Amino acid sequence: MPLRRSPKQFFHMHLVSDATGETLNTVGRAAAAYYSDFQPIEHVYALVRTSRQLDRVIAEIERQPGIVLFTIADATLRKSLEDRCQALSLPCLSILDPVIASLATYLNSESRPHVGGQHVLDAEYFRRIDALNFTMAHDDGQHQETLDAADVRSRLLTLNEQSETDYVNRELITLELIEMRKLCARQHWPLIDVTRRSIEETAAAVLNLLSEKRRSADVV
Repeated sequence: MPLRRSPKQFFHMHLVSDATGETLNTVGRAAAAYYSDFQPIEHVYALVRTSRQLDRVIAEIERQPGIVLFTIADATLRKSLEDRCQALSLPCLSILDPVIASLATYLNSESRPHVGGQHVLDAEYFRRIDALNFTMAHDDGQHQETLDAADVRSRLLTLNEQSETDYVNRELITLELIEMRKLCARQHWPLIDVTRRSIEETAAAVLNLLSEKRRSADVV
């Protein structure tokens, strides 16, 4: 008779980041993989940069206690999280601390943390999305004086449109944006301003909204 394996035990793992959370999530999942008899229930909180946002995170941790892993540069927010976890007798670990401490010793220099610095300072990131930035800057007929720098500009042709078309009419575009906002308001759909966000930060904001919706559904 074959041996029956015992079912996996579940535990809550809270992943709190002031950036996109990519590094934190990867490390958390990699560490949890070493314990095959246990299955983490992940609670992901990205772009946590204010006391109000952290309060919501702490409320969720109190509701479903578990191990807390974080990457937070702001000393005040970090201490608030650590103090609350200590009061709850929950493990709370900054996953980058050992690496940062080793670098400080090796380089004989103090760290100067910068929120989201891995995206801002990564030259490869900007090279990767350079074409996308160009497209966005010239979308819907903007900055036509520099269109010659594009490799291909055939959006209107793919829509079977001619150069004289309402598709690039600024007044109509403005009206469409107004109607879009009205529609989102009627349907209670969230809006995300991506003007100063990287692609990763935008994705993290979407995942935050999804997580909040799921948590609200669980509470109800």
